Amino acid sequence: MTTRRVDRPQAVATLSDDLGVLSAYLTVRPGAADAARLAVDQQLGDLTGRTEVRERVRDLRPVFDRLLDPALPGRGRAVFAPLSRPGLLVAFTQLPLTTAAAVDDIAHLRPLVAAHSAGRPAGIAAVAAHGIRVVEVRLGLARDVGTTRYTAPGRYDGLRDGVQQDVRLRRVAEHVHHFLRGAGAHLATTAAERHWRHLVVTGDAELVAALAGGLPGGADPGVVRATHVAADGISADAVAALVAGELTDARRREDAALAGQARDAALAGGAGAYGIADVTGALAAGRVRHLLLDDATRWPGWRTADGRLWPAHETPPSPALGVADLSHRLVVQTYRQGGEVTVLPAAALAAAGGVAALLRW
Repeated sequence: MTTRRVDRPQAVATLSDDLGVLSAYLTVRPGAADAARLAVDQQLGDLTGRTEVRERVRDLRPVFDRLLDPALPGRGRAVFAPLSRPGLLVAFTQLPLTTAAAVDDIAHLRPLVAAHSAGRPAGIAAVAAHGIRVVEVRLGLARDVGTTRYTAPGRYDGLRDGVQQDVRLRRVAEHVHHFLRGAGAHLATTAAERHWRHLVVTGDAELVAALAGGLPGGADPGVVRATHVAADGISADAVAALVAGELTDARRREDAALAGQARDAALAGGAGAYGIADVTGALAAGRVRHLLLDDATRWPGWRTADGRLWPAHETPPSPALGVADLSHRLVVQTYRQGGEVTVLPAAALAAAGGVAALLRW
Protein backbone atom coordinates (compact mmCIF):
# COMPACT_ATOMS: atom_id res chain seq x y z
CA MET A 1 0.00 0.00 0.00
CA THR A 2 1.43 3.36 -1.04
CA THR A 3 1.57 5.91 1.76
CA ARG A 4 2.46 9.53 1.04
CA ARG A 5 3.13 12.09 3.71
CA VAL A 6 1.70 15.57 3.13
CA ASP A 7 2.75 18.79 4.81
CA ARG A 8 -0.12 21.09 3.81
CA PRO A 9 -3.92 20.68 3.76
CA GLN A 10 -3.96 21.91 0.15
CA ALA A 11 -2.31 18.65 -0.88
CA VAL A 12 -5.35 16.71 0.35
CA ALA A 13 -8.02 18.99 -1.12
CA THR A 14 -7.85 17.32 -4.53
CA LEU A 15 -8.66 13.92 -3.06
CA SER A 16 -12.10 12.58 -3.95
CA ASP A 17 -13.71 9.19 -4.45
CA ASP A 18 -17.18 8.13 -5.58
CA LEU A 19 -17.32 5.43 -2.91
CA GLY A 20 -16.00 7.83 -0.32
CA VAL A 21 -12.87 9.15 1.36
CA LEU A 22 -12.07 8.05 4.89
CA SER A 23 -10.72 10.93 7.01
CA ALA A 24 -9.41 9.93 10.43
CA TYR A 25 -7.73 12.07 13.09
CA LEU A 26 -5.97 10.95 16.25
CA THR A 27 -3.68 12.30 18.95
CA VAL A 28 -1.07 10.20 20.72
CA ARG A 29 0.33 11.39 24.04
CA PRO A 30 3.22 9.76 25.92
CA GLY A 31 1.92 6.93 28.07
CA ALA A 32 -1.58 7.12 26.59
CA ALA A 33 -1.32 4.97 23.45
CA ASP A 34 -3.94 2.51 24.73
CA ALA A 35 -6.45 5.31 25.31
CA ALA A 36 -5.76 6.66 21.83
CA ARG A 37 -6.28 3.20 20.32
CA LEU A 38 -9.61 2.83 22.12
CA ALA A 39 -10.78 6.25 20.91
CA VAL A 40 -9.79 5.48 17.32
CA ASP A 41 -11.51 2.08 17.41
CA GLN A 42 -14.71 3.73 18.64
CA GLN A 43 -14.65 6.37 15.90
CA LEU A 44 -13.94 3.83 13.16
CA GLY A 45 -16.52 1.41 14.53
CA ASP A 46 -19.23 4.03 14.07
CA LEU A 47 -18.46 4.10 10.33
CA THR A 48 -18.41 0.40 9.48
CA GLY A 49 -22.06 -0.05 8.58
CA ARG A 50 -21.17 -0.10 4.87
CA THR A 51 -19.32 -3.14 3.54
CA GLU A 52 -16.75 -1.13 1.57
CA VAL A 53 -15.97 1.02 4.62
CA ARG A 54 -15.64 -2.03 6.85
CA GLU A 55 -13.25 -3.69 4.38
CA ARG A 56 -11.14 -0.56 3.95
CA VAL A 57 -10.86 -0.07 7.71
CA ARG A 58 -9.75 -3.69 8.02
CA ASP A 59 -7.08 -3.14 5.35
CA LEU A 60 -5.91 0.02 7.11
CA ARG A 61 -5.62 -1.56 10.55
CA PRO A 62 -1.80 -2.01 10.27
CA VAL A 63 -1.52 1.66 9.27
CA PHE A 64 -3.45 2.81 12.32
CA ASP A 65 -1.39 0.52 14.54
CA ARG A 66 1.80 2.19 13.26
CA LEU A 67 0.34 5.67 13.64
CA LEU A 68 -0.45 4.92 17.28
CA ASP A 69 3.25 4.43 18.00
CA PRO A 70 4.31 7.21 20.42
CA ALA A 71 7.82 7.10 18.95
CA LEU A 72 6.63 8.66 15.69
CA PRO A 73 7.11 12.42 15.32
CA GLY A 74 4.19 14.65 16.22
CA ARG A 75 1.33 14.12 18.61
CA GLY A 76 -1.38 14.71 16.01
CA ARG A 77 -1.75 12.31 13.07
CA ALA A 78 -4.28 12.29 10.22
CA VAL A 79 -5.11 9.68 7.57
CA PHE A 80 -6.98 10.23 4.31
CA ALA A 81 -7.82 7.11 2.31
CA PRO A 82 -10.05 6.66 -0.77
CA LEU A 83 -12.31 3.63 -0.48
CA SER A 84 -12.21 2.45 -4.09
CA ARG A 85 -8.44 2.30 -4.59
CA PRO A 86 -5.26 1.61 -2.63
CA GLY A 87 -3.00 4.30 -1.29
CA LEU A 88 -3.43 6.94 1.37
CA LEU A 89 -2.18 10.29 2.56
CA VAL A 90 -0.92 10.92 6.10
CA ALA A 91 -0.16 14.15 7.94
CA PHE A 92 1.64 14.82 11.22
CA THR A 93 1.56 17.80 13.55
CA GLN A 94 3.08 18.45 16.95
CA LEU A 95 -0.22 20.06 17.90
CA PRO A 96 -3.03 17.77 19.10
CA LEU A 97 -5.92 16.87 16.80
CA THR A 98 -9.42 16.02 17.96
CA THR A 99 -9.99 12.28 17.54
CA ALA A 100 -12.60 11.92 14.80
CA ALA A 101 -13.42 9.91 11.70
CA ALA A 102 -15.75 10.47 8.76
CA VAL A 103 -16.51 9.14 5.29
CA ASP A 104 -17.56 11.52 2.54
CA ASP A 105 -16.85 11.98 -1.16
CA ILE A 106 -14.20 14.55 -0.18
CA ALA A 107 -11.63 14.70 2.60
CA HIS A 108 -12.69 16.41 5.82
CA LEU A 109 -9.95 18.98 6.35
CA ARG A 110 -11.25 21.39 8.96
CA PRO A 111 -9.36 19.81 11.94
CA LEU A 112 -6.10 19.79 9.97
CA VAL A 113 -6.61 23.38 8.84
CA ALA A 114 -7.30 24.36 12.46
CA ALA A 115 -3.96 22.89 13.51
CA HIS A 116 -2.12 24.63 10.68
CA SER A 117 -3.79 27.92 11.60
CA ALA A 118 -2.91 27.61 15.30
CA GLY A 119 0.65 26.59 14.45
CA ARG A 120 1.23 28.85 11.46
CA PRO A 121 4.96 29.34 10.89
CA ALA A 122 6.88 32.01 12.72
CA GLY A 123 10.53 32.86 13.19
CA ILE A 124 12.44 33.83 16.30
CA ALA A 125 15.70 35.77 16.11
CA ALA A 126 17.48 35.55 19.47
CA VAL A 127 20.07 38.30 19.30
CA ALA A 128 23.14 38.70 21.51
CA ALA A 129 26.45 40.51 21.26
CA HIS A 130 28.10 37.38 19.85
CA GLY A 131 25.55 36.77 17.09
CA ILE A 132 22.03 35.77 16.09
CA ARG A 133 20.32 32.42 16.60
CA VAL A 134 17.31 31.82 14.36
CA VAL A 135 14.60 29.37 15.43
CA GLU A 136 11.49 28.41 13.48
CA VAL A 137 8.21 27.43 15.14
CA ARG A 138 5.87 25.48 12.87
CA LEU A 139 2.88 23.36 13.90
CA GLY A 140 4.05 23.40 17.51
CA LEU A 141 7.57 22.18 16.69
CA ALA A 142 10.57 24.45 17.27
CA ARG A 143 13.89 23.89 15.53
CA ASP A 144 17.06 25.80 14.77
CA VAL A 145 17.34 27.00 11.17
CA GLY A 146 20.46 29.15 11.32
CA THR A 147 23.12 30.93 13.34
CA THR A 148 25.13 34.00 12.38
CA ARG A 149 28.21 34.64 14.49
CA TYR A 150 29.66 38.05 15.15
CA THR A 151 33.43 38.52 14.72
CA ALA A 152 34.94 41.34 16.75
CA PRO A 153 37.34 43.80 15.07
CA GLY A 154 41.09 43.64 15.70
CA ARG A 155 42.98 45.62 18.35
CA TYR A 156 44.15 49.20 18.01
CA ASP A 157 47.91 49.35 18.51
CA GLY A 158 49.96 52.29 19.65
CA LEU A 159 47.43 53.70 22.15
CA ARG A 160 47.72 53.86 25.95
CA ASP A 161 45.90 51.04 27.68
CA GLY A 162 42.98 53.11 29.03
CA VAL A 163 42.47 55.02 25.80
CA GLN A 164 42.83 51.86 23.75
CA GLN A 165 40.20 50.12 25.86
CA ASP A 166 37.69 52.96 25.45
CA VAL A 167 38.29 53.15 21.71
CA ARG A 168 37.98 49.40 21.37
CA LEU A 169 34.71 49.28 23.31
CA ARG A 170 33.23 52.04 21.15
CA ARG A 171 34.49 50.33 18.02
CA VAL A 172 33.05 46.97 19.07
CA ALA A 173 29.67 48.56 19.87
CA GLU A 174 29.58 50.29 16.49
CA HIS A 175 30.67 47.09 14.77
CA VAL A 176 27.95 45.04 16.51
CA HIS A 177 25.25 47.52 15.49
CA HIS A 178 26.54 47.58 11.91
CA PHE A 179 26.56 43.77 11.87
CA LEU A 180 22.97 43.61 13.17
CA ARG A 181 21.66 46.20 10.73
CA GLY A 182 23.29 44.29 7.89
CA ALA A 183 21.80 41.00 9.07
CA GLY A 184 18.28 42.38 8.75
CA ALA A 185 18.10 41.95 4.97
CA HIS A 186 19.20 38.31 5.18
CA LEU A 187 16.70 37.64 7.97
CA ALA A 188 13.87 39.17 5.93
CA THR A 189 14.78 36.92 2.99
CA THR A 190 14.70 33.86 5.26
CA ALA A 191 11.30 34.91 6.60
CA ALA A 192 9.88 35.24 3.09
CA GLU A 193 11.35 31.95 1.88
CA ARG A 194 9.98 30.05 4.88
CA HIS A 195 6.59 31.82 4.75
CA TRP A 196 6.75 33.13 8.32
CA ARG A 197 3.69 35.07 9.39
CA HIS A 198 5.56 36.68 12.28
CA LEU A 199 9.15 37.30 13.28
CA VAL A 200 9.93 37.73 16.97
CA VAL A 201 13.22 39.52 17.65
CA THR A 202 14.31 39.03 21.25
CA GLY A 203 17.29 39.91 23.43
CA ASP A 204 18.81 43.06 24.89
CA ALA A 205 16.56 45.98 23.95
CA GLU A 206 19.35 47.95 22.25
CA LEU A 207 20.43 44.98 20.15
CA VAL A 208 16.82 44.14 19.28
CA ALA A 209 16.30 47.70 18.07
CA ALA A 210 19.41 47.51 15.89
CA LEU A 211 18.39 44.22 14.25
CA ALA A 212 14.73 45.20 13.81
CA GLY A 213 15.83 48.54 12.38
CA GLY A 214 17.84 46.73 9.73
CA LEU A 215 14.83 44.87 8.36
CA PRO A 216 13.68 46.26 4.99
CA GLY A 217 10.79 48.71 5.22
CA GLY A 218 7.44 46.96 5.06
CA ALA A 219 9.07 43.58 5.63
CA ASP A 220 6.67 40.69 5.83
CA PRO A 221 5.97 39.10 8.30
CA GLY A 222 5.02 41.47 11.10
CA VAL A 223 7.92 42.06 13.45
CA VAL A 224 7.40 41.56 17.18
CA ARG A 225 10.00 42.88 19.62
CA ALA A 226 10.73 41.16 22.93
CA THR A 227 13.41 41.53 25.59
CA HIS A 228 13.92 37.92 26.71
CA VAL A 229 17.59 36.90 26.56
CA ALA A 230 18.12 33.34 25.32
CA ALA A 231 21.02 31.80 27.22
CA ASP A 232 23.61 29.85 25.27
CA GLY A 233 22.96 26.13 25.09
CA ILE A 234 19.20 26.11 25.68
CA SER A 235 17.04 24.10 23.32
CA ALA A 236 15.01 25.47 20.44
CA ASP A 237 11.87 24.57 22.41
CA ALA A 238 13.14 26.67 25.32
CA VAL A 239 13.78 29.62 23.01
CA ALA A 240 10.22 29.30 21.70
CA ALA A 241 8.86 29.12 25.24
CA LEU A 242 10.56 32.42 26.10
CA VAL A 243 8.52 34.31 23.50
CA ALA A 244 5.35 32.19 23.51
CA GLY A 245 3.30 34.97 25.07
CA GLU A 246 4.39 37.60 22.55
CA LEU A 247 3.79 35.22 19.64
CA THR A 248 0.33 34.28 20.91
CA ASP A 249 -0.60 37.95 21.24
CA ALA A 250 0.66 38.66 17.71
CA ARG A 251 -1.42 35.83 16.29
CA ARG A 252 -4.51 37.07 18.11
CA ARG A 253 -4.00 40.52 16.65
CA GLU A 254 -3.67 39.00 13.19
CA ASP A 255 -6.84 36.95 13.69
CA ALA A 256 -8.80 40.02 14.76
CA ALA A 257 -7.42 42.03 11.85
CA LEU A 258 -8.44 39.38 9.30
CA ALA A 259 -11.98 39.20 10.66
CA GLY A 260 -12.17 42.99 10.76
CA GLN A 261 -11.00 43.33 7.17
CA ALA A 262 -13.68 40.92 5.96
CA ARG A 263 -16.38 42.68 7.99
CA ASP A 264 -15.42 46.18 6.89
CA ALA A 265 -15.12 45.18 3.23
CA ALA A 266 -18.49 43.42 3.28
CA LEU A 267 -20.25 46.34 4.96
CA ALA A 268 -18.75 48.71 2.41
CA GLY A 269 -19.95 46.54 -0.47
CA GLY A 270 -16.37 45.69 -1.38
CA ALA A 271 -14.21 42.56 -1.50
CA GLY A 272 -15.56 40.91 1.62
CA ALA A 273 -18.20 38.32 2.55
CA TYR A 274 -19.73 38.05 6.02
CA GLY A 275 -21.93 35.13 7.00
CA ILE A 276 -22.68 31.78 5.40
CA ALA A 277 -24.99 33.07 2.64
CA ASP A 278 -22.48 35.69 1.48
CA VAL A 279 -19.62 33.20 1.57
CA THR A 280 -21.38 30.44 -0.38
CA GLY A 281 -22.45 32.96 -3.02
CA ALA A 282 -18.91 34.32 -3.35
CA LEU A 283 -17.50 30.81 -3.53
CA ALA A 284 -19.88 29.90 -6.35
CA ALA A 285 -18.54 32.91 -8.29
CA GLY A 286 -14.91 31.92 -7.66
CA ARG A 287 -14.29 35.11 -5.69
CA VAL A 288 -13.01 33.74 -2.37
CA ARG A 289 -9.35 34.61 -1.84
CA HIS A 290 -9.14 33.85 1.88
CA LEU A 291 -11.79 31.84 3.74
CA LEU A 292 -12.12 32.51 7.47
CA LEU A 293 -14.09 30.15 9.70
CA ASP A 294 -14.16 29.08 13.32
CA ASP A 295 -13.39 25.56 14.47
CA ALA A 296 -16.80 24.48 15.74
CA THR A 297 -19.84 25.99 14.00
CA ARG A 298 -21.75 23.61 11.73
CA TRP A 299 -23.69 24.92 8.74
CA PRO A 300 -26.29 22.48 7.37
CA GLY A 301 -27.25 23.09 3.78
CA TRP A 302 -27.43 21.77 0.25
CA ARG A 303 -25.24 21.03 -2.74
CA THR A 304 -26.43 20.89 -6.30
CA ALA A 305 -25.05 18.79 -9.17
CA ASP A 306 -22.83 21.65 -10.32
CA GLY A 307 -21.11 21.66 -6.92
CA ARG A 308 -22.66 24.87 -5.66
CA LEU A 309 -23.32 25.09 -1.94
CA TRP A 310 -26.44 26.57 -0.37
CA PRO A 311 -27.16 27.30 3.30
CA ALA A 312 -30.15 25.51 4.82
CA HIS A 313 -32.38 28.59 4.87
CA GLU A 314 -32.08 29.04 1.08
CA THR A 315 -33.89 26.97 -1.54
CA PRO A 316 -31.68 25.75 -4.40
CA PRO A 317 -33.14 26.27 -7.89
CA SER A 318 -32.58 22.61 -8.82
CA PRO A 319 -32.63 19.22 -7.08
CA ALA A 320 -30.04 19.15 -4.32
CA LEU A 321 -28.48 16.79 -1.82
CA GLY A 322 -28.60 17.64 1.86
CA VAL A 323 -25.28 18.34 3.57
CA ALA A 324 -25.04 18.01 7.34
CA ASP A 325 -22.11 20.43 7.59
CA LEU A 326 -20.94 22.69 4.76
CA SER A 327 -17.63 23.57 6.44
CA HIS A 328 -15.56 20.81 4.86
CA ARG A 329 -16.85 21.65 1.38
CA LEU A 330 -16.16 25.34 1.95
CA VAL A 331 -12.56 24.46 2.77
CA VAL A 332 -12.05 22.06 -0.15
CA GLN A 333 -13.63 24.37 -2.72
CA THR A 334 -11.56 27.32 -1.53
CA TYR A 335 -8.35 25.32 -1.86
CA ARG A 336 -9.36 24.00 -5.27
CA GLN A 337 -9.90 27.59 -6.43
CA GLY A 338 -6.41 28.54 -5.25
CA GLY A 339 -7.54 30.35 -2.11
CA GLU A 340 -6.26 30.35 1.45
CA VAL A 341 -8.09 29.09 4.55
CA THR A 342 -7.58 30.14 8.17
CA VAL A 343 -9.45 28.87 11.21
CA LEU A 344 -9.95 31.70 13.71
CA PRO A 345 -11.11 31.72 17.35
CA ALA A 346 -14.89 31.67 17.65
CA ALA A 347 -15.00 35.14 19.21
CA ALA A 348 -13.38 36.73 16.17
CA LEU A 349 -16.20 35.56 13.89
CA ALA A 350 -19.15 35.49 16.29
CA ALA A 351 -20.90 38.40 14.58
CA ALA A 352 -20.61 36.61 11.23
CA GLY A 353 -22.08 33.36 12.49
CA GLY A 354 -18.67 31.72 12.32
CA VAL A 355 -17.64 32.32 8.71
CA ALA A 356 -16.40 35.18 6.52
CA ALA A 357 -14.07 35.70 3.58
CA LEU A 358 -11.75 38.14 1.88
CA LEU A 359 -12.58 38.22 -1.82
CA ARG A 360 -10.60 38.62 -5.01
CA TRP A 361 -12.80 41.45 -6.22
